[in-house]
Amino acid sequence: MSKALRAWGICIDCGYEGVLEYHRVEGESYEDEEALGLMMLLHCPACGSREHTLITMEYYLEISEGRNGDE
Repeated sequence: MSKALRAWGICIDCGYEGVLEYHRVEGESYEDEEALGLMMLLHCPACGSREHTLITMEYYLEISEGRNGDE
């Protein structure tokens, strides 16, 4: 599995509010900054849920640079 990106959020499965993990999905392109969005695998540490989620490229760049409040 790829290195996790971490960001504050809310799990839609259990309602956990805290740091969630996002992982790259094999076959998805993460280098095209012109793309509007991309798929990632979202993991909740509270309930163990793993779901595919569509996020904006802008949000991906934000969390990949560590600017989303998980410090």
